Amino acid sequence: WKSFENEVVVQNNKIDALSKSLGRRRKLNNTAVDDNDHIQLVESLENEIIAVKARLDICNDEKTKLISELKKTRDAMSKCQEDQAKSEEMLALIHSEQKLTETTEES
Repeated sequence: WKSFENEVVVQNNKIDALSKSLGRRRKLNNTAVDDNDHIQLVESLENEIIAVKARLDICNDEKTKLISELKKTRDAMSKCQEDQAKSEEMLALIHSEQKLTETTEES
């Protein structure tokens, strides 16, 4: 669970860094960089941002699935605890009836 949260944070940080880098690169139009190099760099950064966002979406989907599974597990555990409490109650009742029967038979 923590690893997914950490991955989401890391991916968000990457998106922020790449977005800032892309913005800076777009402002560098007046530098001596060849236009083709500049265009390729911007396209590369845009592609990397898209890929990071896709990985983040996958992490979020996985997180949603894990939360759902956790809820199902908690519900199942709660049901088991209820069943166990009922069983213990019935067992105590049976023991009580046995003692009552033994006491009655001794009399």
